[in-house]
Amino acid sequence: MKFARECLNNVRHEMQRLLDAHWREVELNQDKIPLQPDWEQYSRLDAINVLHIYTARSNGILVGYVVFFVSPAIHHKEFLFAVGDVIYLEPRHRAGLNGIKLLQYAEQELKETGVSLISLNSKVDTPIDSLLRRALFTNTERVYTKYIGD
Repeated sequence: MKFARECLNNVRHEMQRLLDAHWREVELNQDKIPLQPDWEQYSRLDAINVLHIYTARSNGILVGYVVFFVSPAIHHKEFLFAVGDVIYLEPRHRAGLNGIKLLQYAEQELKETGVSLISLNSKVDTPIDSLLRRALFTNTERVYTKYIGD
């Protein structure tokens, strides 16, 4: 397994296949909220170095990613925070240490960028808590959601 930071333009089309599988696996409101990434916004964020995409490849094929938005923290302006957008590994690559190695790679890269704090969410119905604990993350917050659309 090889890990790298990649720019959106180089990985977007490959990511779409994984995003579709990822969305089907974890999205609770699939009947109400279709997957429609705002690629223009992602591209803008990539261009100003806010979007950080870390990939996992097996024999050159994209099999996973972890994506962060990196920016100064709004409540702590002297600190860079990396807020997780998505994390995914194809099910057949989840055995062993692939997930932890992807997170460790991203963490090292983010640290070299000057990031002080990383946050990632874990879905209640499809948790990654054990992976995050093994990577020495601490559960610090709960997020509640409520669908209020029509």
